Order: sequence, then C-alpha cells, then structure tokens
Amino acid sequence: MAKTTKATKKPSKPIVRLRAELKVKSVQDALTNALTGFGTSRSKVTAGEYVADPLLSSYDLEVLFADNDLAHTIVAKPVEDALRGGFRLEREGDDWEMAEAIQRRMEEIGVPQAMSRGATFGRLFGGAGSVLSVQGAGSLSTPLDPTAGRLVALTDWDRQDMTPKTYFPNGDVETYTWQRVGNGAQSWQPETVHASRLLTFPGAMTTTRKRQENRGWDLSILQRVYQALKSLIRCSGPRTRCLPTHPRPCSSFKG
Repeated sequence: MAKTTKATKKPSKPIVRLRAELKVKSVQDALTNALTGFGTSRSKVTAGEYVADPLLSSYDLEVLFADNDLAHTIVAKPVEDALRGGFRLEREGDDWEMAEAIQRRMEEIGVPQAMSRGATFGRLFGGAGSVLSVQGAGSLSTPLDPTAGRLVALTDWDRQDMTPKTYFPNGDVETYTWQRVGNGAQSWQPETVHASRLLTFPGAMTTTRKRQENRGWDLSILQRVYQALKSLIRCSGPRTRCLPTHPRPCSSFKG
C-alpha cells in the first residue's frame, strides 16, 4: 500500500505595509554653482514670470455659455440655487395689503425672471441687468425720482449694450450710452441712461485698471477658470483627441 503524504501549506510571507509621509520644505542655504547658475542671478528659476491672459471677448463668453455644459453650470447654477424658492416682500407694520399688491405687480411685469436673467448674465459678461421704465419719470438720461410714478416695464441689457459715458467725482459711472439689441425688424438709436435707472448685477470684482481695460465693467466669472476649462475641453470627448497631448513610449524590435 502506497504511503500517502499530506501536503503542507507553505507559510505565507508577512505583508509589509510602508507608509510614506512626504513633506515638501523650502531649503535656503549658501549653496551655489557657478557652472549651472544655481543659486545665482543666472539661475533659470529666476527667469519665470506671470503673464496675464487676454480678456475673453463677448463672443467667446457666449459660445462657452451656449456650448459648454461645465461653463454653463459655473455661471448659472449659483443663481438657480439662490432664486429657486423665489422671494417675498416684507413690509414693516400691519399694511400687508400694500405688500401683497406690490408683490402681484412685480410678478405681472416679470421682476423675478428679470432678476434671474440679470444675475446670470452679470456673472457671464461682468455686468448685466434691467432698465427700469417708470411711468411719468421723464427722460432716461435724468436721475430717477422713486416717487415719480409706476414701474411699467423692465428691459434686459448686458455689458455689450452699455458703455460708460460720464462719471461722478468719486469715479462711479453717472450715465451710460445704451445701444439696444434690435430684433431684425426694428433698430434702435443709442440712448443716454442715468445709472439710477438701472438694476445692475456685477460680475467678478477686479481692479480699476482691469475695469478700464474691460470698458468699465467687472470681469466674467469664467475669466479666472478659463485655463482649467481649456485643459478639460482639450482632453474631453473621443480618446483620439486626448492621446496626442500625452507622450507615449515607443518600442522597437529587431528582425
């Protein structure tokens, strides 16, 4: 009878887990290298500098907002979240009937929708809003008297339509030149509009010099994320669009 042997399981090797903690430190010492220029004024590291990106044109912003889902979400989502529940007027005292009447009037002329559009396109273009048409308030070029009459209409505008014309002594814009957008059947002549007659939603806050470069307006909210958007757009879609942007190792065989 053949002798059977029981197979014994070889002991497994212990699993060794290493935890590496990497800490990046800035080391400053007296080490220099005259040959490579390291540590001297000839070091190539000192040649780096920041270069400002060109301002996005209105056409670029419109295309991004219309065709790129991520850009559209960056611009529109905060406004949608803020105004999702709508808003109600509150009036001090017991005159609730007056508050309700004003609320109904605002809904009749589309104030909530105008605020949503103004806030969205203000973020997109750097400035947008509505022109307040008040019955019996005189010319648009004069300051608005709040007690003059009744608000009858709101007309949308954005940064492309309004150009600063005159300024107050403190530098704020007093009047704008308003070029309405035609509908194909009707064209409009430029008008002067006083700043008090505008419901304005700004864009991304910037410096005075940048505002001057941008025709007196803030920057688009997309200006600061444009480089990241370009990187994502370049590597999105079919794989063949992404592969050429990355180096690939090549192998050669003899025979």
